Amino acid sequence: KEQVKEYIKSSKNPEYFISEYIKIVTLDEGLVSFKPWDFQESLLDTIHKNRFIICKFPRQTGKSTTARLRIKRV
Repeated sequence: KEQVKEYIKSSKNPEYFISEYIKIVTLDEGLVSFKPWDFQESLLDTIHKNRFIICKFPRQTGKSTTARLRIKRV
C-alpha cells in the first residue's frame, strides 16, 4: 500500500518525484540530488500539463535530461 501511495504521489507531482528519486553525478561532489533550474521547472510543468509540446532551446541547457525525466516516469 505504501508503494502505491508513493507511486500516485510521484505521478501527480513531478517536482516531488525529482527531489526524492533523481540523482546525478558531478565531478566535484559525486552523487547528488538533481536540482532543476527555474527554466527546467517550467519545462517540467509544461510537459506534465500538455501531451505535445514544441520547445526551442539552445544547446547544453539540460533540456534533454529534463525531458528524459518525464519520459521515464510515464
